[in-house]
Amino acid sequence: MKRRQYDDDDGRVIAPMNIEGMPYNTGLRGFLRKQRDKLREEKEPVNSENSSLPASGIDRKTAGEVTFHTVLAGLFVALIFGGAIALFILFCTNIWFK
Repeated sequence: MKRRQYDDDDGRVIAPMNIEGMPYNTGLRGFLRKQRDKLREEKEPVNSENSSLPASGIDRKTAGEVTFHTVLAGLFVALIFGGAIALFILFCTNIWFK
């Protein structure tokens, strides 16, 4: 990508954004990413069935139960918000705007 050339740009740096120790300044971004990935692999062994998922002690039935209860909790929160909105609309139409 080519940089834009402005007519009034004389090349001076007004506010340098180089911060010592930051990965983008020292060229360590790729190195740090490799180190982080290596540490993750050591901490989380990979499941033999599906190599992209970390191995955990959760079987299919437990995962299904967790998913069901998570969706149920989300629906409960949505029901509470929906009820609050409905009560506000009833309050507005029957008491406030009368």
